[in-house]
Amino acid sequence: MPAPTFQFMPSSPFIGESLGVGRHGFPDPRVFRDGQDFYITGTSYRYFFQTSSFQQNDLKRYDFELDFGGEKGRVKKIWSLFFYRHSDGSYHAYATLNYGKFNTSVAHFVPQPGNVWSNHSPVTRWKLNRVLVHDAYDAIAIRNEDGLLYLVYDGSPKPNDNRHIMAWRMLDPETLDQSFKPRAILSPEGFRSEDRNGRDGGQLVEAATISRIQGKYVMFYSVGDFAAGNYKLGVAFSDTLIPADGQKYQKLFAPDPQNIWGSNRRKEILYLLQSQKAAWPNYYATHLHAPGSGNFVEIDEKHLLVFHARPLGLMMRPRCTWTTPIQINIQPNIPPEQWIRIP
Repeated sequence: MPAPTFQFMPSSPFIGESLGVGRHGFPDPRVFRDGQDFYITGTSYRYFFQTSSFQQNDLKRYDFELDFGGEKGRVKKIWSLFFYRHSDGSYHAYATLNYGKFNTSVAHFVPQPGNVWSNHSPVTRWKLNRVLVHDAYDAIAIRNEDGLLYLVYDGSPKPNDNRHIMAWRMLDPETLDQSFKPRAILSPEGFRSEDRNGRDGGQLVEAATISRIQGKYVMFYSVGDFAAGNYKLGVAFSDTLIPADGQKYQKLFAPDPQNIWGSNRRKEILYLLQSQKAAWPNYYATHLHAPGSGNFVEIDEKHLLVFHARPLGLMMRPRCTWTTPIQINIQPNIPPEQWIRIP
């Protein structure tokens, strides 16, 4: 069977209103691989999708049910549901519980009784097991090469701080290691491109996914206000899944001698996708708006970026899930700014 051909379709999201998912589109995608199948979850408490080729004619929608248990009366919606398969073969889910506005927590879910994940047949009924982290959101679970499990999420190291990408070691998929102090593995650094809402609106990095690619841990992350045109998709690198305390994933930079961003630091962050500054690299506002929530997929020896963005038009248009091929060549003799590109 020939390998599928991926095409970047500026006017046609991979998952959007055309698939009947409503005016809210399908934001915050998270890609989970199980054998030859890929499952795409996101900010929805009603459905997720399955594909093996990332072609629209090979996309199956699953309706699912979440039992919130004692949190039922408080939860208004969920964000960024994420599937995880542990080393013992058990399946788990993590989701952000939204209690209204930006009051959130990260929770762990297990399959409801009688629901078993099998080949080509995912669990569709889940129940809340426990709340793991308060005042946090956008969690994923990931193991390092030694088998140590970590919860990676958006949070703050101290009250009234900016939002950072945090990591907390786990004893098992439902238990945080209380002997481990959660640490920031990626932080905003005061560059103007990292402003959420202007100079006085705080800064954040959020919505991280991490993959091991060609000997490096590669983090895709988002910056800005998801409801504004300054939302954009960045990439950072590390030699280890969780850097040593005090160290972080390394962002990419480009010279900014003309002070395009107003940071006055002669350089600024180089994003993989952005629609904020026409004079800055990787500007894609002629195709889409406010890209973020990136995921790396390898399929049939091809590399694919799965992310969300808004179709062209008013910013009130829904965030939908998009795909585009990416080129990856992580080599010591190549500048890191050229390791990952959208062809």
